[in-house]
Amino acid sequence: MTREDQIKKALELLKPVDRAACVKYLNEALGDLEKTKEENQRLYDIAAKESRKSLEAYRGALRKVQSTRNGLPDGLKQILDISNTIDGQGEVNFGTLINNCERLLAAPHVRSKKDYVKMNAAAWAKNLLNLLDIESPLTHDGKWPALAAILYGDGDSKDLFHHCSEYNDQ
Repeated sequence: MTREDQIKKALELLKPVDRAACVKYLNEALGDLEKTKEENQRLYDIAAKESRKSLEAYRGALRKVQSTRNGLPDGLKQILDISNTIDGQGEVNFGTLINNCERLLAAPHVRSKKDYVKMNAAAWAKNLLNLLDIESPLTHDGKWPALAAILYGDGDSKDLFHHCSEYNDQ
């Protein structure tokens, strides 16, 4: 669902008195939720088994390239370093790159069981309803979980009801 679709659905649901303010708030909420989704994806990528395997392969490739580079004749290494300097790059520090990989591989990567994007959508929905002075009691078929679902990008408010309830209990 595009941002325009989300705004359109939210406006149909809310029927706000101040439409311009509502659109402004919706854009802020959707922008923030996009950042939250990106951060969650980053955290998932760090903790995913496939990512760790890829990082191990990357570390192995760096070690091989470092070893191969160390085997080059000194004159050729100097020419490569001069070429890198001319191109504005400087010398590649394979040791640092390998250490960064090892540090990431050694760090704990605990996955959270909470869906922070859905929780954030529930919070934004509640805040938007409050900002627009729209009554928002928490019911399964109410505006709060429906708006949260729209902000999340999924039209199913059943799943978002749980997150609204959890947010309400805080």
